Amino acid sequence: MALNRHLITLDVDWASDEIIGHCARILIERGVKATWLITHDSPGVRELCARRDLFELGIHPNFLPGSTQGDTPEAVIEHLLAIVPGARTARTHHLVQSTGLLRTICERYGIENDLSLLLPDTPGIVPHELWLPARLLRFPTFWEDDEEMLRPCPSFSLSDPRYHVPGLKIFGFHPIHVALNSSSVEPYQRLKSEHAVSKVSLADLRAYAAAAGPGAGTLFRELVELIALDGARGNLTVSELAAEWLLSRFP
Repeated sequence: MALNRHLITLDVDWASDEIIGHCARILIERGVKATWLITHDSPGVRELCARRDLFELGIHPNFLPGSTQGDTPEAVIEHLLAIVPGARTARTHHLVQSTGLLRTICERYGIENDLSLLLPDTPGIVPHELWLPARLLRFPTFWEDDEEMLRPCPSFSLSDPRYHVPGLKIFGFHPIHVALNSSSVEPYQRLKSEHAVSKVSLADLRAYAAAAGPGAGTLFRELVELIALDGARGNLTVSELAAEWLLSRFP
C-alpha cells in the first residue's frame, strides 16, 4: 500500500464554536475529510458529529495535573467517550504517553489508533503496530503548527519541498491557529492573556491575526486544496487509513 499521503487532523483544544465552525466550513466547501480530536462538548462539536461523511471524531485526552476532563486517566477517557461514543482515534494533549496509558486507552476503552508520536519532517513514515495485548496502531504525526512556530525559520507553504518527502504525512492543526493564521506564538499568547479562548469570536481575532504572509491558516487552506485535487484516493480520515493499511497487511 502506497503511503505517500497527506492527512489533516485538528486538536480542538477547547476552541470556541465559532472558531471550530470556521475550520469546518473550509473543509466542507472542498469536500475534504479530517480527523478532529475532541476536548469538550459544545454545540459546535455536535455539529461536527453531524458530518460523519467527512469528519472522524476522536479524543484528545488531557492527562496533565489539574485536567478539567477528570482526575484519573480512566475518568478522563470516560468523560471524552461520553461526548464521542465509539471513538477509535486519540492524540494525547501535550503528547503525554506511557505504556500504561496506551494500554488503558486501547485495552479498556477500544481506542485503535494513536497519534501521540511527533516525528517532524521524517521521510518514510508508516504505521506501527503495538500489542498491549490489544493491537494499537500508532500513526506518527509528521507536522504540528505549534512546533513549526518554534523553529528558527518556520515555513508555512507547501512550496517547501520538506512537505513532500515520501511517506505518510499527518498534519496536526489547532483551530485557533488556523483562524489566527499564526506564524509565531506571540499573538496567541497575547490573545490568551486578554480573552477566554473558549469564547473568542472571529471578530475578536482581528486585533491579533496575521494581516499578511504565510501562517497556519494559509498552509491549512493549501493542504485542503491539495487533498481536494488529489481526489478520493488521498482523501481519508485516520480510521479509514487504518482500515486500508490493515487490509494491505492482511488481505
